[in-house]
Amino acid sequence: MAKLQFRLDVDPLLKWEGLVPKVRKYLEAAGDSIDLLPIISRYSKSVREFYEWFWREVEEKMKPEREEYDAHVAELMAWGEEVFVAPDWIREGREPPSNWNGVRWRRRTLAEIRPKRWALGHKSFRGITVDSQGVAEVGDHPWTPIYLRP
Repeated sequence: MAKLQFRLDVDPLLKWEGLVPKVRKYLEAAGDSIDLLPIISRYSKSVREFYEWFWREVEEKMKPEREEYDAHVAELMAWGEEVFVAPDWIREGREPPSNWNGVRWRRRTLAEIRPKRWALGHKSFRGITVDSQGVAEVGDHPWTPIYLRP
């Protein structure tokens, strides 16, 4: 089985006059060419380690915001499930069953959906009011309305 090699000729590099002495010494010791795969592998490993560290730090620092965001998404999805509830036959483009009772179906479906939504709780942002001097005040409750005070 052939071994993959990615080599760089040294001669053209040695002809460059802007080469620093340390690099020139390395190239002269390398022979006719340099195998780039170990260099690329070390670089790739360093980049992967950096990004793993970086995203771990971001996740740690942003954890409260992420948890709040996830709670809002869950709340919005539960609300959407309740608001946009539709029977299977509508979603599938079929005719309603002959004995279908929309009121009873909706009541029963909402009775199944609402406890799940209630279990999530409510974590939406609290309303903000602004007085005539431009001073903002955060409301005490998530449903504090947003309006301008006199």
